[in-house]
Amino acid sequence: MIDLNSPGYLPEERITKESLLKKFSEEEIFKHYIGDFDLGVPMKSPIRAGDDTPSFNVFHSKRYNCLLFKDFAGKRGDFVKLVQELLGISTYQKALDQIAKDMNFKSGEIRKASKRELHKSKESCNIAVVAKDWEDKETLYWAKYAITLPTLRLYNVYPISGYYHNGYYVETPDLAFAYLEYKDNVLTYKIYRPNANKLAKWRNNNPYGVHQGYMQLPLTGDLLIITKSLKDVMSLYDAPAIPIPAVGIQSETCFIKDTVIDEYKNRFTKVVTLFDNGVHDQQGIELAKQYQKMYNLSPIFIPEKFGVKDFSDLVELLGEWNAVETLTKLL
Repeated sequence: MIDLNSPGYLPEERITKESLLKKFSEEEIFKHYIGDFDLGVPMKSPIRAGDDTPSFNVFHSKRYNCLLFKDFAGKRGDFVKLVQELLGISTYQKALDQIAKDMNFKSGEIRKASKRELHKSKESCNIAVVAKDWEDKETLYWAKYAITLPTLRLYNVYPISGYYHNGYYVETPDLAFAYLEYKDNVLTYKIYRPNANKLAKWRNNNPYGVHQGYMQLPLTGDLLIITKSLKDVMSLYDAPAIPIPAVGIQSETCFIKDTVIDEYKNRFTKVVTLFDNGVHDQQGIELAKQYQKMYNLSPIFIPEKFGVKDFSDLVELLGEWNAVETLTKLL
């Protein structure tokens, strides 16, 4: 018989997600099972055999403040869920135990490096901007997409000469704009530098739930388009003779709360998605499939024959009237 009061008896502590994260970062655990990856960059799915098209990524969720994976076949979750899917493990606890075994973890260990905190600080950034007056070079840039200065002001887009990122000043002598969003009494920014390289093109501290163009929507309407950029939202507002209401999600890894989808469906007779058409990658197409499956929203895509991925690019290519005519046929 085991005497539970005996000082010699100490039951083994149950492995928890929190205890694992005292030793390892989320990124380290993900990489242990799927190898090296870049956040947000699609890769071939490790949980589906025969996936020849990059349709899986790991991204930082602002909503949950952690790393999540997303497989465009419908699976998503944290590193524990990944191990369940990857190894066919039935329960969450068994997956935690397997991770501990695979990574030679003993309860009570604490990691030396604080990669998780470093990652968190990189994602949760403070931004402030230095606005400037509009010049011809800036209005001409937006005019390519049939977007006028009054519309830019309506959607709170401003040219900037620089911005502060976590206290460090970044000068922007090239074209640079700040998108201002105000939600739940908090002002946030997205910085857009059209001509900068990929790493410097965007800076963003908008929360997950900010939908670009939401505050400018009419109370009700016949049509709402859910797209993925404020540029498309403004182009849809300005290019047609009658503005088409639209909202832009923060990225093509974002999903929408069911309550917000219900609101959109109650306010607008028809709600559709208009994401990238796969000219450059399949992410927009896969996201549209997920929106159709999850929210019963019909997708439309710019025809690939035009060689452009979204509506604003189509306006630049064909001119606003031909672009609107093409969109009308799709609708």
